[in-house]
Amino acid sequence: MRLYRILDKLFPSSFGAKVCFVVICAGILPPGIIALHLFLTGGAEALASPFLVLGAMGSGGAVFLTIVAVQALLQALHELTHALHDMQGRRIYRPLPTRFGDEIGLAMRSANRMAEALGARVDPALVDSCIDPLTGVFTAEGFDTALREARGGTMLAIELDDFTGLNAADDGIAADRILVIIGRVLREAVRKGDVVGYCTPGAFSVFLSGAGREVARHVAERIRQQVARETAPFEPPVTVSVGLAVRNPEEEVSGLMRRAEEALDHARSGGRDRVALAGG
Repeated sequence: MRLYRILDKLFPSSFGAKVCFVVICAGILPPGIIALHLFLTGGAEALASPFLVLGAMGSGGAVFLTIVAVQALLQALHELTHALHDMQGRRIYRPLPTRFGDEIGLAMRSANRMAEALGARVDPALVDSCIDPLTGVFTAEGFDTALREARGGTMLAIELDDFTGLNAADDGIAADRILVIIGRVLREAVRKGDVVGYCTPGAFSVFLSGAGREVARHVAERIRQQVARETAPFEPPVTVSVGLAVRNPEEEVSGLMRRAEEALDHARSGGRDRVALAGG
């Protein structure tokens, strides 16, 4: 810690600056000592040696590339810092990656566990616009934020059949009750790490992290059937249609959502109350 304390006096607000300073010193001091030795023993002419010039240029290039690489490595630390700030500010917490096995990875996993523990104690009054108060799932904004770190998985686009008619009856009271039920069904159907959002009127989105086509189809069918059971007392019968799209490598979330919604259109045009797969 002694070196860190010294560097903290020089660069109190930047860990990256501390690291870069050490890199620069490590890259410049050796050739500098050699140049000083040549100057003391051979005079100014010794410094004009082409080998010394090439060596200095090589050292400078190596230092530059090292600094660029270090800055890239420090992005993981920046992500951790931002996540902790979000946690402290009671903003929506974006889970950090858990695949890293080094010290930074350990800190990220610890931050995720801390956020989970704190989340159980957060006063609902502190939850901002990221959570829809009616359904208890993410709003469109919260859903998008929660998916920033998402990787492989499957997107479900779920829509209430004839939501317009439901919303027009009883001043929308029945529709609200049904939305509450669907929100609960979805929360109970997903696993830890999955993301559920109420993104547009009568429509939900679910991202099943790491799930393939068959697993996602099973989950979608279970959701469809459970919604029908839970809303059985309502007349006319309440049904949902589901569109399913498996994420392709390097596919943007917007493209995945679009394909899931296209599959939803196929489900609705095919008779509603069913599950349709993108491209299927």
